[in-house]
Amino acid sequence: MEEHIKVLQFLIDKPSIDVIDGLSEVSVRAFKELRDQGLVKGIDISGDTSEYFEFMIPEITLSGRQLLAKSKCV
Repeated sequence: MEEHIKVLQFLIDKPSIDVIDGLSEVSVRAFKELRDQGLVKGIDISGDTSEYFEFMIPEITLSGRQLLAKSKCV
């Protein structure tokens, strides 16, 4: 869960980031899991592979912001 919180905070701290991929400062797999749950948004530009993920225009959703706020209260 720590990697997921790190992704959410990263998106708050760097709202102008263009791409999340394997070269990003945060885990692209954690981003994908958050996206699958509706906590972040991003356009999947990965292509036909399930081994390499890449998302364009990543951003945190309201639900993601709420989860991040709750994590800081614990």
